[in-house]
Amino acid sequence: MVGKKLNKEKHSATIKAHRNTLSNSLWCLVVYTIALLVLISCGHHPQHQDSEFLSLIKKFETLSKKSAIYIGMEFVEGFEGAKVGECSTGDKKIRISRRFWEYSSDIQREFLIFHELGHCLLLRHDHTNETYEDVYNCPKSIMNAYISTDYCYELYEEELYNELFNN
Repeated sequence: MVGKKLNKEKHSATIKAHRNTLSNSLWCLVVYTIALLVLISCGHHPQHQDSEFLSLIKKFETLSKKSAIYIGMEFVEGFEGAKVGECSTGDKKIRISRRFWEYSSDIQREFLIFHELGHCLLLRHDHTNETYEDVYNCPKSIMNAYISTDYCYELYEEELYNELFNN
């Protein structure tokens, strides 16, 4: 009888120990989950990007080796003056003139998207207005304030990429 009582007490103590271990494990799991949620919520969140921008964003990410997932992009009806795009670092968003987009070539679109991503992602805030001393005055940088012609972009594409991503 005494042996059964000791076994029962030992069994009861083992069950309590398992419950405490399980309770502590669950408590730790809850604490770690909350901590993870807090960390995630403090970070950046992926932005919506219009599907028309996706191929250019992917190309930029490949060339720059940087992720643009946190940069939102959207069309707007227009800007004052000759401006056709802007990067807002406050809300991490690039806005592109829909009218410019509709009437521009694929090369001009790439130039504009790369230029704005240069501002937002590469933190290139200044415009570089140097040009090659050729007949066309082709820009030496995608960070030029003016959109390149297709001819100039194709002629100096490698140099333009090198200047944008390695400066």
